[in-house]
Amino acid sequence: MNQVEDVRPIVLFHYPMSVYATKTKFQLLFTDVPYYSSIQPMVAPRKDLISLGITYRQIPILSIGKDFYCDTGLISEVLIDQFQHSFVNPKDLVSLKSIEAYGAKHFFPAYNSAPLPPLSPEFIKDRQSLLGERFSVEFL
Repeated sequence: MNQVEDVRPIVLFHYPMSVYATKTKFQLLFTDVPYYSSIQPMVAPRKDLISLGITYRQIPILSIGKDFYCDTGLISEVLIDQFQHSFVNPKDLVSLKSIEAYGAKHFFPAYNSAPLPPLSPEFIKDRQSLLGERFSVEFL
């Protein structure tokens, strides 16, 4: 009997400057699981997500079929749980878990120390509405 291949589409909703999305993209590339990328605006509203009934503000969001995952830690767990059967080498599972740990400890501090590209007034206003007046470019 042939094993039926999982054909649920995987979509990563993100914007290019998101450090969290970058970590998730690395994990998806590492698992070698095909996925679609849906580029979203840096600020709400995100019409693609709203049309799917998703009002969660943060990026990335990963969908696997009709299931949506909104936290990078959870996304890592789901990738390990659902796709570890595709790993040829058992060390791949350890490596994928290492990406999650490395991201938290080393990747984010290094990424956050890089110079920022110009931020649009819409982005600054959006973050001020979320974080209050304490948000500014200097705050970053």
